[in-house]
Amino acid sequence: MGIYANEVHGHKPVESTALVAVDHTDLTIILDRLGSMASVQEDMEGGFNRFRDEQKKVPGEMLVTLYQFDTVYENIPQSIRIANVPDLDLVPHGFTALLDSVYKGIVDAAERVDNTLPKSKAIVIIITDGYENSSREVGLTQVRELVQQKEKDGWQFVYLGANQDAFAEATNIGIKASSAMNYAPDKASINVAFSNVSAATTRSRSGSIGNTGGFFDDDERDARK
Repeated sequence: MGIYANEVHGHKPVESTALVAVDHTDLTIILDRLGSMASVQEDMEGGFNRFRDEQKKVPGEMLVTLYQFDTVYENIPQSIRIANVPDLDLVPHGFTALLDSVYKGIVDAAERVDNTLPKSKAIVIIITDGYENSSREVGLTQVRELVQQKEKDGWQFVYLGANQDAFAEATNIGIKASSAMNYAPDKASINVAFSNVSAATTRSRSGSIGNTGGFFDDDERDARK
């Protein structure tokens, strides 16, 4: 399992490029490792690694925290610079404690972001291929209220869902449909999904939003095409 080590965070000047970048971004990725992910394990790992490599090239500092979850939530509260993020090691098993994991991931991220000076842009990306079926600690209302509160604070939430209506499921937990994406559990779709997420993340880090008013452009919201 890829465990991120602690880092001492220094802030280095960034050379100017065509983009006007946000200097500090805190990215949390909450990744479902449900047993059904086994069929696309390598595709998911490859997509994540390409996303990382593309984001390395974007101006500004981004710190990444990855949480993998199934029935339990792997608590990795550290963050690491995008340039040093290791290859994804996905080990599928278990069921989907989505609500518990999203809630804990947001709480952990808030502890980092609220103690960062200057203030970081916060992005939370949720990736799942199944429905909630095993949370025990929090319910839908608690998650929705926390998401909505953090959105008021300027956070961006992103939802990628396979084998479901991702727009409806995102809306259920308080995430805008314009920040959700449907993908299929196959190599081609996962490649498109991570490519679209990378484009939208680059846009967000440059201070822009999608043409939908959310995280994604309209043509980025369905990776099944």
